[in-house]
Amino acid sequence: TLSNNRTRHFLAKSHPASSSSNGEKLEVVIVLHPSTKLFQNYDPYAAAYNYEAIIGEEITKAAVSSFSLARKNLIFIFPVAREVGDGWYCWGAGNDNDLCTAPVDGIDSEFIIEIIKWIHLKFDGKFWPPSSSMSRVFLFGYSGGARMGWRLACDSRFENILDGVAIASGLLPEHMKAEQRNGIDSCKISSLPSRIVVLHGELDPLTRIEYADDSVQWISQSADCQVMVENQIGIDELFNYTECTKNHHLALAYYRKIGGPHVSPDAVQMQTIFKHWSHNRKDVNVSNVENLENINTSTTENETYNRIDYMNEVVLGYIFSICLIALVVHIRRYR
Repeated sequence: TLSNNRTRHFLAKSHPASSSSNGEKLEVVIVLHPSTKLFQNYDPYAAAYNYEAIIGEEITKAAVSSFSLARKNLIFIFPVAREVGDGWYCWGAGNDNDLCTAPVDGIDSEFIIEIIKWIHLKFDGKFWPPSSSMSRVFLFGYSGGARMGWRLACDSRFENILDGVAIASGLLPEHMKAEQRNGIDSCKISSLPSRIVVLHGELDPLTRIEYADDSVQWISQSADCQVMVENQIGIDELFNYTECTKNHHLALAYYRKIGGPHVSPDAVQMQTIFKHWSHNRKDVNVSNVENLENINTSTTENETYNRIDYMNEVVLGYIFSICLIALVVHIRRYR
């Protein structure tokens, strides 16, 4: 329960399955789902379950193959955004590209901080802040979750908390491009995590590629970074920004997907993200992905919901109904 007396929800999973780390190091990956439209009789966890069903396997395999797990546990967190009406669940990230947003009031940032506190108390046995332990925290966001990811990366409250951030098909809110301001509506360059990966499709119809270009350019100029590598990798354009004089630890990799649409990263792209996050350490694969299982979720709100399996099943049902109606209309028209 947060400061506004509202209870929020999240899905937590561990790999290997465990309820405590027994003193071992943790690798924590927080996944922010996109803005999600749910239909009637929906479950308050549905937005998290939906996106976990889409990306869970890819992100787990990428983490297992990239992080050395000899003495570590992986913790995956899928938080649920706020309901803003008409079945929409959205993050308080801002509406720069006229997409769904919850109020930009810092509540979502507080929610993520409380989740990280819960992780460290439950698994690490250490008290806040995370710097009291050897664990690392990474954040991945897609679409609306990516816009929120930029906001959290810029938030000074997350300085020395986030070790890496990945932004897929999202933008840095325009009004945050003013480091001199204080508060939640400015981007503190010195607070940015050491590893940032940006992926964006050139043909994205929802968040145009120009938004991503401007976001990366503003960060690189504000941090006074140098472009060390600029080359073609398959169908990607890669821009590596390092040697940033205003944030010496920052390394930003920008993958510009030639011909790419607005789509969640695939298995190869997830591997790319974790390659950057892992600081190019030697890959050690010592775990079985099949061990992944649920371990905990937060308490429910004081409302009654009927659980649905997954949003895509509902969507398929609606598509089938529309097609059936169209067929009936067509038959009647040509009788």
